Parts: sequence; C-alpha cells; structure tokens
Amino acid sequence: TLAAADALSAGDLARAGEAMFASHASLRDDYEVSCPELDELVACARTLDGVYGARMTGGGFGGCTVALVRSDAVASVTASLSDRFRAEFGRAPDVLRVMELPNCLGVTSRLAYRISIFKLR
Repeated sequence: TLAAADALSAGDLARAGEAMFASHASLRDDYEVSCPELDELVACARTLDGVYGARMTGGGFGGCTVALVRSDAVASVTASLSDRFRAEFGRAPDVLRVMELPNCLGVTSRLAYRISIFKLR
C-alpha cells in the first residue's frame, strides 16, 4: 500500500507495520478474500514482540502472510507462529525467510499457508 511504502521510505517501521495490519483487516473484512488460517497467523503475529506488522499476500483464499520482524526476533517469532498454527490447525506451516539485503525488502509467496518473514537490521 502507499501508506506502508511511504512509511518504509521514511524508516518508520512501526507505521509501516500498522499499515500492513490495516491492509489485512481490509482484505479480510471488505473484500472477504482471507481465510481462517491466514487470519490466525496475522492475529498471532500482532501479539508477538518484535513484529511490526503482518498481512496476507497473494490472490486470496489461502496463500501466505508476510510479517515485518526485527532481526533479533526472527527465531522466536517463527517458533511462536509455527507452534500456534500447529496447535490450531494440526499441521505445521512452511516458513520462508527473506534474505536480508542492504536497503531492500523482498517478498516470497507460495500457496497453502506459508509465512514469509522480513528480516530487518
């Protein structure tokens, strides 16, 4: 979204994260293209220390979530999201970590409830 892009350009990760959460809520409520698995991942991410924001990505009705996470929290966020998903849905999600690149953010998307973690400096 433009708000998230502007926030990232300004280095305001908290504001970018809130834009991500708002975008997910809109996709879930206004467009009804989310699903319980993705909603659970985003709701769980919102409660975790080190997560700036999260949202679904892809064409809707499944896919993956993208989370903006502090570098020092990647391992704990990954474990928490995986444990919560497994407890709720009886299977483990695939976790894809996006490689940290100077001044770059990337998105990795696959089908069937994947989590992508942005690792930030």
